[in-house]
Amino acid sequence: MGAGPIGLVTMLWARFAGASAIVVSEMAEGRREMALTMGADVAVDPRLKNPAAELQKITGAPPDVIFECIGSGGTLAEAVSYAKRGGRVVVIGVCMEEGSWGPIAAMNKELDLRFSLGLEPGEIETAIAMLAAGRVNTAPMITHTVSLNELPAAFAALSRPSLQTKVMLEF
Repeated sequence: MGAGPIGLVTMLWARFAGASAIVVSEMAEGRREMALTMGADVAVDPRLKNPAAELQKITGAPPDVIFECIGSGGTLAEAVSYAKRGGRVVVIGVCMEEGSWGPIAAMNKELDLRFSLGLEPGEIETAIAMLAAGRVNTAPMITHTVSLNELPAAFAALSRPSLQTKVMLEF
């Protein structure tokens, strides 16, 4: 869930780890297109299609793992709703809002809920080695390169849906 930088990199690692089919759920059209460019099998607008149902069309089974990479109020409950009984929901998106969700839905499905924040030093070394060896490709994510003078406008543009994914600062 989510095709921002965190969701896209999560998608790349899921594919590298052996995911046979990946459906990305993203409201912004440009980000859905980026997910397809970077290897998603399907990218859907969750307001129009249920991403779990789309995965089931491809594989014949509901998703084993759902990665919540949005971090907005309500997205954890949404992830739980997509999960199959005995499935796993991994929460990577950092939600800064107070909120509530009904854990009974997760209990009824006997879900494995995992939360992640940041990387361990060994994971960073692995990521650097994988990038250096060309085993994962994040190059399509770099959609804009800006100068220091252009940086304020680039940050302003990031606050609304756009085609920007990763903006590199050039000195």
